[in-house]
Amino acid sequence: MEKIKRRRMKHLLFAPLRHPVLAVLLIAVVAALAASVLRDQLIEPEMMGAVCRSGTPPWWCGGRSAIITINGAGVYGYAALALALVSLVLKGRWQRWGVVAVITAAGFGGAGLFLYNAYLSASGLLVAVLSATRHEQTTQLEPDLAQPRQREQD
Repeated sequence: MEKIKRRRMKHLLFAPLRHPVLAVLLIAVVAALAASVLRDQLIEPEMMGAVCRSGTPPWWCGGRSAIITINGAGVYGYAALALALVSLVLKGRWQRWGVVAVITAAGFGGAGLFLYNAYLSASGLLVAVLSATRHEQTTQLEPDLAQPRQREQD
């Protein structure tokens, strides 16, 4: 039987974590909470819209209208789905970037759930969780197959 040595794949981002799936879900929840506050405090209040339609709008009205435009285009959902699919494709020496893509997809997916992009964001978040499951399997400690097994003698 030939000796096979497997490399242990450790990722800088997931190395201290035992469960990358939980980390991805935590990132999605934090992004969803931040998006909820953004929606409830900046986007939806009628008073904010009235202030921005006034003769001399404040400096933050440009950012508010950019966020509203991005929401209407579905950018959060498309970004979550695209990044999650990219994370599934990246393997080997590029797998570290796949981890970054999973984390970013979870953030966009969580934010998109509250910023009017629920269908695509939920799909992207689901694919990101599945991809994190794959990364969790590759970051677990594998037995070193280069060491010969001790045979029990009867």
